Amino acid sequence: CQLPWQCNCKEGWGGLYCNQDLNYCTNHKPCQNEATCTNTGEGSYTCTCQPGFFGKNCEIETNECESSPCKNGGSCKDLVNNYSCACPQGFYGENCEISAMRCADGPCFNGGTCVETDAGGYSCHCPTGFTGSNCEKRIDKCSSSPCINGTKVLRGKKEV
Repeated sequence: CQLPWQCNCKEGWGGLYCNQDLNYCTNHKPCQNEATCTNTGEGSYTCTCQPGFFGKNCEIETNECESSPCKNGGSCKDLVNNYSCACPQGFYGENCEISAMRCADGPCFNGGTCVETDAGGYSCHCPTGFTGSNCEKRIDKCSSSPCINGTKVLRGKKEV
């Protein structure tokens, strides 16, 4: 120091007592996973993370599987800035979103009519009394309370 409270700092150092590292990025290399480090002065820095990483020093990898991207029971494997789905039998596509089942496989039940879709899958048109993606569910006509004036259905017969 030349005068009280006036220090002449060596190159790369600053502050009242020359104790602040102005080249923190170069001297300490705090950023990880190929992140870009920027000195912000007064001994501090910021890291600009590569895609797929976060945290003060870009030390934490993003888990792309947390959003459950795999559909239809597919299992997700986390990769760096990506993920991969292992599809169960009968499904394919990046997220197991496409059904590999075709009308030739006879997927429709209870007399349902199968129609191939443009997406490579199928759709079942169910006969009266059945519903579900494969016409596998019987419709309960009584569940909507169709009877009026205090009557109710009991085994297909009206009861007063």
